[in-house]
Amino acid sequence: MRLRGVAQATYNPGDTIEYECRLGYKLKRPPLATSAVCQSDSTWTPLQEACTRKLCRHPGEPTNGQVKYVNGTLEFGSQIHYVCNEGFNLIGQNILYCELVGENVDWSDNPPLCQDACGDPPRFNSMKLKGVAQSAYNPGDTIEYDCCLGYKLKRPPLPTSAVCQSDNKWTPLQEACTRKLCPHPGEPTNGEVKYVNGTLELGSQIHYVCNEGFNLIGQNILYCELVGENVDWSDNPPLCQVMSCSPPPKIQNGKYTRRDQEEFTYNDVVTYSCDPSDGPDEYSLVGESRLVCSGNDKWSSDPPECKGQNVRKTLP
Repeated sequence: MRLRGVAQATYNPGDTIEYECRLGYKLKRPPLATSAVCQSDSTWTPLQEACTRKLCRHPGEPTNGQVKYVNGTLEFGSQIHYVCNEGFNLIGQNILYCELVGENVDWSDNPPLCQDACGDPPRFNSMKLKGVAQSAYNPGDTIEYDCCLGYKLKRPPLPTSAVCQSDNKWTPLQEACTRKLCPHPGEPTNGEVKYVNGTLELGSQIHYVCNEGFNLIGQNILYCELVGENVDWSDNPPLCQVMSCSPPPKIQNGKYTRRDQEEFTYNDVVTYSCDPSDGPDEYSLVGESRLVCSGNDKWSSDPPECKGQNVRKTLP
């Protein structure tokens, strides 16, 4: 039940309130009180639930089938399940719900039928029904399947049609299609490809890795995906480009080999040496004399220094 009208902020002794049934409910028979009075002790006269759920119409037993009353009732909120006898297929919804329709209650759909016919065409992962499915199929009817997008027929070919038999069952079918393959990517120069799924099929992925001393230019992960009606990789293969270094720093009173070179590549080596001094003491090279290009603009260590006493410092 629900209060009729709008609730007041306060009620005084002698005030009366009225209740009405909620949607989907009706008054019990025999009727019970639906009003309460505010008494002098500031309590309401006692009330019971005066409404009960409405009933959906009786669905009747389907020909060649039966109804299961899940909740043991036809009340609002209940459900019924339909089951067909052996050899018959259910056409329609097998579960109906007693629900509100306007101010009344009714079943959520029309009752299904139990027909002497084949049921829905079987479903497959790699195949789709050719054309539009019918509501029912009779013995002798034939259905055809096509490969889904991204799939192709297996070799040797398997059947792609099924027939509705006299026992109302479809002739058995297997998956007749298999995933298409993306083109072989080949091995990148100065790198390798890792086949994550062990295949080049639709849905697979490959990971590119460059050899030590090389930078990967592009996408390192490619996916085999649909492109129109065929399959191809999600991007162009990346490149493995050798790492390079700018020339190393010059030092006072010294030099390094290959000074005329403007760019060095990974593992290139330069060697530092000190110039002859103009004084009585020779320069001493302090630090690593041999530097290696070990990454992008990264040398293996800081350049050395040429140190000495009583010598004049010059910068080449």
